[in-house]
Amino acid sequence: MQSRSHTSQKLRTVPNSEVLISEHKYPGQRGGLTSDVYCTFGAERLKDYEMTFGRWRLKRLLKYLVAGMILIFCVYTIQMIVFVVKDLQCSEEESKQLIDKLCQEYKRKEVAGSLCSSLCDSSNILYHKCTNYKRGKRVLFAECTNSCINGSTIMTVLKSKNEKQDILSLPKNKKGDISEDGQRMARTIFLDTVYNSMHYQIPAGANVFSFLWSLDFNDFIHSSTWTYPIDVAFKSIWSLIQQDEYLFMKLYQKELHYIPRLYGTCGPFYFMEFAPPGKILNPTIFHPSRSSWKDRAKIALGILEIAQSLETHFHEPVHFCDIKEENFGIAEDKSVKILDTDSLFFDEIMMKILQDQKCTSHEDCDFFDCRGWCNKSGGKCNICEDIFINRAGNFYNGLLHDPPKDIAKDLNNLLEQCAYPNNNKGTIVRMPAAAEVHWKLYEILQKSIILLVIITGRDNKEI
Repeated sequence: MQSRSHTSQKLRTVPNSEVLISEHKYPGQRGGLTSDVYCTFGAERLKDYEMTFGRWRLKRLLKYLVAGMILIFCVYTIQMIVFVVKDLQCSEEESKQLIDKLCQEYKRKEVAGSLCSSLCDSSNILYHKCTNYKRGKRVLFAECTNSCINGSTIMTVLKSKNEKQDILSLPKNKKGDISEDGQRMARTIFLDTVYNSMHYQIPAGANVFSFLWSLDFNDFIHSSTWTYPIDVAFKSIWSLIQQDEYLFMKLYQKELHYIPRLYGTCGPFYFMEFAPPGKILNPTIFHPSRSSWKDRAKIALGILEIAQSLETHFHEPVHFCDIKEENFGIAEDKSVKILDTDSLFFDEIMMKILQDQKCTSHEDCDFFDCRGWCNKSGGKCNICEDIFINRAGNFYNGLLHDPPKDIAKDLNNLLEQCAYPNNNKGTIVRMPAAAEVHWKLYEILQKSIILLVIITGRDNKEI
């Protein structure tokens, strides 16, 4: 019997298959397949797949890299545009001209104030830079030595509105200064202005002019060498009390801890505390916030306290209609300050503004960030939506991002209830959150700070 031996052997690749079949020929046979079929992945095909997969992975990596670079470039460009736009909002040359003009008026004895001499004579107040001319308001930064706080050199903010103001026309005496009748008229006009703007009644027996100014009125007119001291004093006071921000800060300076400190005035300009938002409230791609949860929670508590005070401290609710991070500042003592009190409106004044205009939709009743109701009362502002949570306008994911794990779930639920009380995320919110939600939010933030202090054992340690 002829022995079965392999006389020849070759490998053949079967079409449409990824195996190799071993084909054996026997002596006397033209061809045929043995029952022993050896299958294995084709080395060449596997190598092709590896190369193809490698090229695909490399292409995907390159796409991600290019997309990332484009994204970084876009963010960088946007930030540069923002900086350029902010710079263009004011003019250094024009700002210096404003101060020169003010000092010329002071030297001509046309304006007065407690800080005129420091600005124009001794140079204890030196111009630093301008920041913006938003809504007709001039906002400048200056370095103040010994005049704002005795024995200290600090930054101060100079503000004044550039709008046309009402002219105060009062009867004068034979010497050309304001007559006694004119002084009585001025007193009545000033009292009415204060009440109509702020619903504030100056205490009985107080000198109205001294109460509203940075100088003692009687001391000024008796010690002044100016020809018409009463006229100059009245013009300076009148130019100040027509500015709502100055008037609000002046009247509530001692009552409210979140009002920036007033250092003094010169003509229509007032000098106030420098309390910038800083990286925590106003981070950028170039200056990101690396603040701890404790710091951010404390600032959030400060903002909640301000909101509560605006709701309950006054004879009627006060609406803050320009809520955004940069309108809150952090003082040296880490307390939160309102930087733009121009956007505070008493409820009655807000209602008059809204009622004077006809509406066909709720949007017609919106006033800056305060959202009204057509044919209904109200004006609603939302600190949770505008500052605390992550949304499109919050570059840094909201002030209360990345909370401790043990409160994260409860906190996020409360923030959702606060920002979107009707579960109406994605739409314009007009329904105020329940007061209970604000109190719960305050409580959970306070507890988180206390817990962190207990864990670390040090209140000053950054957490």
